[in-house]
Amino acid sequence: YDPIEQMLNITIFSGHKLKPMDVGGTSDPYVKCNLIPGHPKATKVKTPRKECDLNPIFNEKLAYHGIFEADINTKMVRLTVLDFDRMTTNDMIGVTTVPLAGLVPQEKQMYREILREPEEEKEDVGGIVDERGRIQISLHYQANKELKVTIVRCSMLMAPGSDTLPNPLVKVNIKPSAKRNMFKRKTDIMKKTSNPEFGPKAKFTYDISNIDLENEDRCLEVTVWDCTGLKRHSYIGGIILGKEAGGTARSHWLDALSSCGHRVTRWHMLEEEESRTIGESTSLELTDATTEASGI
Repeated sequence: YDPIEQMLNITIFSGHKLKPMDVGGTSDPYVKCNLIPGHPKATKVKTPRKECDLNPIFNEKLAYHGIFEADINTKMVRLTVLDFDRMTTNDMIGVTTVPLAGLVPQEKQMYREILREPEEEKEDVGGIVDERGRIQISLHYQANKELKVTIVRCSMLMAPGSDTLPNPLVKVNIKPSAKRNMFKRKTDIMKKTSNPEFGPKAKFTYDISNIDLENEDRCLEVTVWDCTGLKRHSYIGGIILGKEAGGTARSHWLDALSSCGHRVTRWHMLEEEESRTIGESTSLELTDATTEASGI
């Protein structure tokens, strides 16, 4: 676990004497990882498969981004070894779980796990928690000139009530503003992913003074949407950064303003709209999906 980058790095080295699942006495194994508790699709990462190999050498590096220390204390990694079948459902060879609580930051820890029979553990073990996902935001303020906002990436996104991978879009807005669309910006739509990286196009520059940004009611509103159709955007979650926000949302905003000329990048948990309120003038406003989609 890297607490500075807030990453959990996993290397799948190899399997040994895996159970044969095919008629010919072999298997085409691959390893799927999930964080539990958590949504099985939003937290899924996997290795490539190995053809006809009961002792596969994977040496595959996998990673989870936006992992907080609280996750290390409460979550486990569930590893499922499956046999790939081109024509039918993939067969489960075995499963195991590794608690993260024993990890020491910045130190590698090796595990040699004995797989359990799939019947011993259900697919949704650990439960599905109501997490909307996480977002990494970079703020860069140049004194009395401009604020640069970069949407770096999101991780483990999943729209509430949905069982399919989202098509995420991030909208950015500085509030309040004299005109409705004055400060609104948006990223490109990313296709079918819970872990989008937005790239250089997701950098937005606002010509705004330090005095203006120091106002108590000034805030940065960031919302994430699932683009389910041409004019339909389903809300996933949001975060408001400002002086009247709480926790890391407040400290990120203040650190960026006080670190003039330096980029300040932080991860944030996305929150549901009902809990995002910073006074009447800066509350998170959600409009009809069709109206929102046809705006910015």
